[in-house]
Amino acid sequence: MPSRANSMFGPIHRPGPGPESGPTIDHGPGSATWARRSQPSANPANRASAAPPPDAGVASAKTDAAPPVFGAVLDSATRCIHFHSELDIVAIRFACCRRYYPCYQCHDEALRGEPVPHAARRWPQSEWSELAILCGVCHRELSITEYRQVERCPHCAAEFNPGCRLHAHLYFEESDG
Repeated sequence: MPSRANSMFGPIHRPGPGPESGPTIDHGPGSATWARRSQPSANPANRASAAPPPDAGVASAKTDAAPPVFGAVLDSATRCIHFHSELDIVAIRFACCRRYYPCYQCHDEALRGEPVPHAARRWPQSEWSELAILCGVCHRELSITEYRQVERCPHCAAEFNPGCRLHAHLYFEESDG
């Protein structure tokens, strides 16, 4: 088991303006992307529904259908408008609503439009055995413990973004000692 310093959680790799990352896109009100966010996704795995699936958060065998991913999803690899580098390929099932989102910003933005918004809840360590991480490449689910111990998907070997460690405190409760 790698030490925490060697786990997949290091600096964020977010594209910035420049020739390598392509043009900067305005996603504010009135933009085409903003308008698309309120429309159902063409990808069935990304379509929002009124409630999460009944088995959300329950360990189960791999099925052919990937769990739905909510939020401002850009592609089938679960990249979103906030985090869309080559390595941003995981979605996280939020402990509060049991829905997968690519990031905390997608979760917060999606909730603003709901009749009864809720605050994000972090996963307590006692629940880290839950399947709560979705690989955007193979669409297999990982437990939180498994995800925090690897740098690549154990099922398809796709590399995860090591910069995600900077946001771990937003998703997972961590002990101080």
